Amino acid sequence: MLARRESQSEPERTLVLVKPDGVQDRRCGQILCRLEETGLILVGMKLCRVTKQRAELHVSRSVDRLEQAGQRELQWCDKQSLFPMEIYNSVVPESIGRKVREWRIDFLMSGPVVAMVLEGEDAVAAIRKMVGHCFPEQSLRGTIRNDFGRDTALKAANEKRAVRNVVHASSSPQEAEREISVWFSPAELL
Repeated sequence: MLARRESQSEPERTLVLVKPDGVQDRRCGQILCRLEETGLILVGMKLCRVTKQRAELHVSRSVDRLEQAGQRELQWCDKQSLFPMEIYNSVVPESIGRKVREWRIDFLMSGPVVAMVLEGEDAVAAIRKMVGHCFPEQSLRGTIRNDFGRDTALKAANEKRAVRNVVHASSSPQEAEREISVWFSPAELL
């Protein structure tokens, strides 16, 4: 029987997006197979064009998240001996985070996306491990981004755009809950 008993806690859920580059490169089936190898259960899936409103809701705009993103970009620039001012027109973390957010929104809207919800024990961590580092060139061999990603952070920075890294995966159970509500209504999930 598939129905859950009321006394059991809800299994963890996570959101995965196959981004426009993954859809364009016809990687959806291979990615789904890999995700299912984790033992998690697919409870929702759809192909959609992303509106500006949905993209803006998906990409966090909290000041904390913008500052974190900006700090990561500054650290990356430092390691690469790049000048943040040339890439982002700023050295202020929040401002850099806003620029990166704009690029991510533009990328999500650039083509169709496959949105999926998977559930099971430690779903977020299991999927994050399978997906790999956000920069394909820094992902471990055998991860989705390493195996299917063709872009690099340096190329994206030089072209002033988001890294085309094939997939998005929620980074925490709280983020997953928020993101799932952006992409799916409760009626669309099993």
